[in-house]
Amino acid sequence: MTHCIMNTQLIRTGAIGLSLFVLSFGFSAAPVRAAEIQTKAKASAKKSSPRKKLLRRAAIATSAALAIKALPLMTGNIEESQPNAWKAVVELAHSKRPQTTEEVRAKAIAEAERWKRDMLQVIGDPTEYLKSVVEEKERVLETFEGSPYLFHSREPHMVQFLSTGIQGMASQLELIRKSDLVALQYYFFDQSSTARIMLDALISRCKEDSGFRAQVLVDYYGWEGEPGLTPEIVQMVRERSGGQIEFKYFNDSGKAQFWNVGHRDHSKLMVGMKNNAGGEPTWTAIVGSANVGDESRFVANSYFMFQEAELKITGPIARTIYDRHYDFWTHKYSIPVPDANPWSWGYDKRKSWNEKLLTMDPQLRELRDRFVSQGAEELASSPTFVVNDLTWVSDRPGKDASDRVVNHYLLYRMAQAKNRVLLENYAALIPDNYWKVLLSLKAEGVPSMRIHTNGFDTEASDPRMPLLMLKHVRRAAAAGIDVYEFLGKPLPGQVFLRKKATQYDQYTDNAKDSDLKAGIHSKIWEFDDWTGIMTANFDPRSLESMRWGVKGANVEMGVFIHDQAFADHIAEQMQFRLKGAKQMDAGGLRYIDGTEILVRPDDEEKEPFAPVDQPGMISKKASGKHWWVFKIPFVENIF
Repeated sequence: MTHCIMNTQLIRTGAIGLSLFVLSFGFSAAPVRAAEIQTKAKASAKKSSPRKKLLRRAAIATSAALAIKALPLMTGNIEESQPNAWKAVVELAHSKRPQTTEEVRAKAIAEAERWKRDMLQVIGDPTEYLKSVVEEKERVLETFEGSPYLFHSREPHMVQFLSTGIQGMASQLELIRKSDLVALQYYFFDQSSTARIMLDALISRCKEDSGFRAQVLVDYYGWEGEPGLTPEIVQMVRERSGGQIEFKYFNDSGKAQFWNVGHRDHSKLMVGMKNNAGGEPTWTAIVGSANVGDESRFVANSYFMFQEAELKITGPIARTIYDRHYDFWTHKYSIPVPDANPWSWGYDKRKSWNEKLLTMDPQLRELRDRFVSQGAEELASSPTFVVNDLTWVSDRPGKDASDRVVNHYLLYRMAQAKNRVLLENYAALIPDNYWKVLLSLKAEGVPSMRIHTNGFDTEASDPRMPLLMLKHVRRAAAAGIDVYEFLGKPLPGQVFLRKKATQYDQYTDNAKDSDLKAGIHSKIWEFDDWTGIMTANFDPRSLESMRWGVKGANVEMGVFIHDQAFADHIAEQMQFRLKGAKQMDAGGLRYIDGTEILVRPDDEEKEPFAPVDQPGMISKKASGKHWWVFKIPFVENIF
């Protein structure tokens, strides 16, 4: 009996064959011999049309040949290959938790070291490479300087870091109450308790002041593949506000328009303007990572809460942020929300539901009052800084590479770091150009480099993200960059709010304290004494303009502040959040305390991993044959 060592290429070859085989027949994998393959193929062919018969025969022949050729080598058993081979692959794909043995760990470290060595060869001289990045990005950024997409100010500004969702919500309600004009622009605006309180605050302000105006721009696909603010809800709000609140959708392209649908507005901002008698108006903006939803505002009914990072700014930059919003508001991608069709199926039922949805019941009033009181208490202990060196940076609303600004600015700032690079981000799917800068900075001896992101225990995160990030965070750890993974629990001393759930709430379960989950959703980029509070994730959708041949990606924005005291304050806040995280070791397969890193959920059928969605595609959990087709290659990618 002949044996051989299983390797990556053979696994991939076998996986392709098995995947095609499963896709051809449409049933789950099981031990099948070559003779059974032929029998099933003949039975299937009899039911097909001549054209389908020809295509199916070609697929079956190819997949069977690949599987029969590769599977004996995968198991090392030549004489009795087919049944054992199928069994081995099925058991591998069904494994709940891959073993993190020292052998596998050593292999992971060796792979990361090879990758690092190859990247450094491409970089060449790190000093010259970083210099070239700065010069290149400087030339690009010059074309945007002074516009609503790149504006630098040295005038004094009042800034306050909002470290919790309660602080952010309380600040937003106060801004609505004190402003004569409010502009909201969000990727995600759902139908949760938080969203209902926000809409009620806008309507109440309209009833108080007939001169008050509001503009609300939301991404069309931001909430579960459809707008949370439906035409029926928008129409009711318009009627209750006397038409003082306007609504628009950003990019309502249908899913079939794959060349457009991947282009999404990832903005998160609110701007308020207050007229002053006999003087210039006061402009205030709240920008950062938080959407309009319970999970971003520490409302425990949602079972999980996001650690966010927002910034409240009062000063000239806030007016520039409004100018940017108005450019989006008048852009061709922004369309007015149409009136609801009273003749559509189920209109009366939806109207009755939405009327109750927009009613402030006693539970909602109590939650709103808790936001105000708890927010005031937390804000009183949060310092306000006076800074006079700020930069507002934003992508333009278009979908071409020439409309991207944030990516260039982040690389420009990162390449100039000398002492520290501290990143706290929802994702860590690091594009190659950022890898080159990070490795160059490490080679130059930057002493403090850290990435803090979501881990596998963070149910608040998309369950696919940690699996996809594993290769990246493993490489960062092997390169000497400190990598921390958030473990999915609220931080010590954090206050979260509760509301007795009703049938009109998006989340109807009241979680126990012990069941609450938390995740990192902040996007903090700190380079020395430059601190960026951004909307950009550390991934290709936020930082590249073309993915999988589809033009357009996320439109991003944010503020960079050049102030040592403010930078130190943010560094302290990030250090506090590390209390809920663990540091990865160099192998990227366990934490430095020896704890193994979970790479699959305990119940695969309940929460299976799926392939990453292409831009604009609506996220759906993998099941059936798709689960088998894509799961086996993932096993190879983990190691």
